[in-house]
Parts: sequence; C-alpha cells; structure tokens
Amino acid sequence: MKKKEFDQLKGMSLSELKEKMMKEKNEAAKIRLEIGQGKVKNVHGYLAKRKEIAKILTLISEKSLLPVKEEESRIEKRMEK
Repeated sequence: MKKKEFDQLKGMSLSELKEKMMKEKNEAAKIRLEIGQGKVKNVHGYLAKRKEIAKILTLISEKSLLPVKEEESRIEKRMEK
C-alpha cells in the first residue's frame, strides 16, 4: 500500500473502513485458497493483503478510540486546574 492510498484510508469513515476491511479479507481468503490449489505462485500478494488488513484494522481501532481519548484529555485538564 502506497502512502497516497493510506492517506485516502485515513479520510474514510468508520463504516467505510469496515466495508473495505471485509472486502480485503475476502480477497485474502481467495488468494490463500488459490495458493493452496497451486494456481498462484506469488505468495507475496497474500502477505501484502494481510498487511493492508492490519493497517485498516489499526485505523478502525484508532477512530473508535478517538472519542474516549478526547474525553480523557478533558478530564485531565479539569484535574490540573
């Protein structure tokens, strides 16, 4: 995944990221099946898909935790005063 593609992922909403993750997981499963059947010799394609899925999952967790972190920072600021 190139930097430009990763920046596009950062701009997606949480629901769009989840849809993208499911699509990538389906593609990874298909590639893995084809590797097992001997149709595909390029194992690196599967590894690249797994890395893409990991990046998407990281963004999903960051976006889902963002409101919690903002609330924690507000509480910390109040305690400092």
